[in-house]
Amino acid sequence: MDNGVYELEVARREFDGEEINRYTALKNLFLYETKGVSFEKISAPTGLKKFDARLTDIRDFSGIEKFRELENINLLYARSFRSISGISQLKKLKKLWLGNCPKLTDIDELALCPSLKELYLEGIKKCDLTVIENMTGLEALRLSDCGSVSSLKFIGKLDNLEFFSFVNTNVLDGDLRPCLRLKYAGTLDKRHYNIKSRDLPQERTRYRGF
Repeated sequence: MDNGVYELEVARREFDGEEINRYTALKNLFLYETKGVSFEKISAPTGLKKFDARLTDIRDFSGIEKFRELENINLLYARSFRSISGISQLKKLKKLWLGNCPKLTDIDELALCPSLKELYLEGIKKCDLTVIENMTGLEALRLSDCGSVSSLKFIGKLDNLEFFSFVNTNVLDGDLRPCLRLKYAGTLDKRHYNIKSRDLPQERTRYRGF
């Protein structure tokens, strides 16, 4: 049992739950090109605050409810990831980054994460994004390469939102005026957009440059 390690990186090898369970004081777990990843295999580091997994084979969040202190989840290039079920049990979750998870088809449970302040979606093209209008605590939102949204009217329901980036995500009605009340909005120009990207708000925020 090791209570002196607060950060652990596992790279290019099999995910060993028994090994990780020895680090009972662990706060940050980083996985890279790791196989056999599952929250069901670990139990001891219940104080885990950050989970960062890139190029892993994690399939879902089964077992994540044990880690109620989690505040930050980054899940990138998870080609087998299918479901966020269970994420609503994380009442302290503040930041979620889902990138290039091609089998993910439903993110509706995010509406049950009231503490979530930052949501970054990249390459998430099969999910209904209208759930975002119910995530009223959001302060920062990124939709990169997420297909299309019908309009940006949902921004009017997100009173706390100050940062919004939507590069390579098409706004079908072309109306970018809802962005004008934000501190920062970023995108690429399109012919049917009624505002040029250079004329969108560009005030520096703590989220810019993510």
